[in-house]
Amino acid sequence: KMYGGLKIGYLERGNVLYSQILAVVLVNGFTYLQAALLAKHFLNFTPFMLMLVLQVVAISIWTVGASILFQKLFPPRQMLLVYGNRPSLSLMHKMNLRKDRYQIKTVVHVDEGLEKILRMISSYDAVVICDVPSPMRNQILKACYTEEIRVIHGSQTTASIGRNAAVVKSLSGQSMYLVREK
Repeated sequence: KMYGGLKIGYLERGNVLYSQILAVVLVNGFTYLQAALLAKHFLNFTPFMLMLVLQVVAISIWTVGASILFQKLFPPRQMLLVYGNRPSLSLMHKMNLRKDRYQIKTVVHVDEGLEKILRMISSYDAVVICDVPSPMRNQILKACYTEEIRVIHGSQTTASIGRNAAVVKSLSGQSMYLVREK
């Protein structure tokens, strides 16, 4: 737990694997040194290497197996991205880096109209709002709240987010707010 072994789905698979292997190498190194100090001479290193190889195999099986199970239990969120005048390409790029967690299926500009956007909302697991004018943003937030759809709001301000907002990790360096989770 200390080195992120239980953060499957939160961290990328390679990061979990790396941190666990690094931890095992360090622990095994210190264990070898302690055993050598107790024996007052250097011990045969072969059993420690065999133990390390077995631990790395076990860690790899755990990480890959748990990641596959997590993907089956929690598939990536199908998301609708609603954006305004400023392009949201950096946010899209950062979300696309984690295709295991987020999949932006549709991108719609505010010029498409509020009615069209409101009709589209119920077809998605989450809605990402970027640079949307306040009146339209409020209507979208209300619709998402009513339908219990997750909203990720990329904004420089916290205005009109509401009491139910909770700050979530930023994917683009901007403040991100979770309004309601499904």
